[in-house]
Amino acid sequence: VFISDQVDPRPILTNINEFRVTRMAPTLPTISELLRVAEEEKVPFTMLKYFVLTGTSVPKDLWQKIQKQTKIQVINCYGMTEYLGTIAVNTPDKPGDVLKPGYCGPALPGTKVRVVDDSNDEIEKKKPQVGQLLAMGPNLMSKYLELPEDQKMTVRGTWLFTGDIVSIDADGGITFQDRKADIVTTAIGKKVSSREVEPMLRNIPFIEDCAYIQAFDAKKKPMPILIAVKKQGAALTEQQIIEFLAQKMAKDKLPVQVLFV
Repeated sequence: VFISDQVDPRPILTNINEFRVTRMAPTLPTISELLRVAEEEKVPFTMLKYFVLTGTSVPKDLWQKIQKQTKIQVINCYGMTEYLGTIAVNTPDKPGDVLKPGYCGPALPGTKVRVVDDSNDEIEKKKPQVGQLLAMGPNLMSKYLELPEDQKMTVRGTWLFTGDIVSIDADGGITFQDRKADIVTTAIGKKVSSREVEPMLRNIPFIEDCAYIQAFDAKKKPMPILIAVKKQGAALTEQQIIEFLAQKMAKDKLPVQVLFV
């Protein structure tokens, strides 16, 4: 095992070749930078065989670039600390599978998984299996340290409630969809992912950061709101943000309120 303390792609590339690294767990930006430097400076990946990615999937254009420049294959993993790491893992035997966004392969031997709906009822296998992933097996933690309330919500009986929305295909392959906590319910019951909204706002020059989150009105009906941080000196109003979003998304998905913090 070689652990690099470098962030610059050039010494990382040198170290990969010098120490004959065959498997690497990089971030997507790191992969892009390594490919760029290797192409510009004509430095080949002599020994590297696999990129192992956890909690993400390779965009199609980056995948094609990896295939064009190298013989490196991509392995997608899905796991949680509460399950001591890996729950499911793709294999390089079917490289085309990584083109499915978030595809992580089947659960590991000895690990049982199932998906449940919002009422925590198991979804029949005859129906499209999309819902919160539950996992059970020998790698499940015993408990959280001094967090009994979190323990009750996360582990119920012998099942780990991951809080992740996934789909499971007929072959048992798991495809990551979203974090359940990142799914916002609108007043009419529509489900909206925060990932659908937040990137649009971050493109506004006057916004430092933002969060599209679930809230409730006085009658406990769900409603989406937006938390935003303005850049220093920016003159930006709640109405301007809502008008900007109204040009890009459906009316029923708009935040009912914008809070500046």
